[in-house]
Amino acid sequence: MASQPLRLAEEYGPSPGESELAVNPFDGLPFSSRYYELLEQRHALPIWAARFAFLEQLESNPTGVVLVSGEPGSGKSTQIPQWCAEFVLARGFQKGQVTVTQPYPLAARSLALRVADEMDLTLGHEVGYSIPQEDCTGPNTLLRFCWDRLLLQEVASTRGTGVWGVLVLDEAQERSVASDSLQGLLQDARLENLPGDLRVVVVTDPALEPKLRAFWGNPPIVHIPREAGERPSPIYRDTIPPDRVEAACQAVLELCRKEAPGDVLVYLPSEEEISLCCESLSREVESLPLQRLPPRVLPLHPDCGQAVQAVYEDMDARKVVVTHWLADFSFSLPSIQHVIDSGLELRSVSEREMAVG
Repeated sequence: MASQPLRLAEEYGPSPGESELAVNPFDGLPFSSRYYELLEQRHALPIWAARFAFLEQLESNPTGVVLVSGEPGSGKSTQIPQWCAEFVLARGFQKGQVTVTQPYPLAARSLALRVADEMDLTLGHEVGYSIPQEDCTGPNTLLRFCWDRLLLQEVASTRGTGVWGVLVLDEAQERSVASDSLQGLLQDARLENLPGDLRVVVVTDPALEPKLRAFWGNPPIVHIPREAGERPSPIYRDTIPPDRVEAACQAVLELCRKEAPGDVLVYLPSEEEISLCCESLSREVESLPLQRLPPRVLPLHPDCGQAVQAVYEDMDARKVVVTHWLADFSFSLPSIQHVIDSGLELRSVSEREMAVG
């Protein structure tokens, strides 16, 4: 008999005021009030409308492969893993684990922090992550975020016989060597020949959807509806500023002086420029004549470590997140209403990527 997808807490009918009566099925503890606050934010994500369609395909699809296609910022990187964890728990997997790959270690850590918060769980227990030189998991970890190269090593070393309930290959459009290799190994192994009842979820940007659909033999596709509302209005500078950092700082300060609502996201090419920008802004914002608290300046790059959590914390002050291209895969904040982009990236490019490009 087919199992039924696990129902979320809100489907049982408790309100935030009755949260002490609702128990988290993952750890057996009552839900906190913060869980319901974050749940309201999750409901507003474009992907939420596709929840039941996704769980239905994950449950009933005979091929074991589901393709999810959606634009950046739709919530797919945070919600799909949680729904897979519900699916695994509802089916009674005792050892089956949900493993979610990310092409960059910072993204794996950042998403694990956010998802653990949304699920009202302790990081390192039911939700964890594995990145180079850091394994934040435990014997009861059901949902693990993982650098794709580490999972590739696991799949290759076990010849596909590892214990997994669901493998989620996120950001497939990045076409990293490890992600492409993982898909090749899993496709060649033929999922029906692997032990257990493994499911594979491939999450991608719509641009790569046709190629992935052909590669996996036309699996069912869950399309995430586009977010309704106005599109961003770009404003371009007529001249290229001689100092990118100074130009970015001045743009942030101008927004702060106007007291325009919403958080700010600043893109700069390198970690050195991120640090310089944060230092300069931290000095300048303290002297602004504002009627509210000074903005909180937050750097975001691989060396930030656990400080990434501050990006997700609720605070009365405006957030100014200064980062580089890696932020596209690390977090999504609905409170961000202003983006200041230098238009430049600094990346290490392999010979293979140069050849493909």
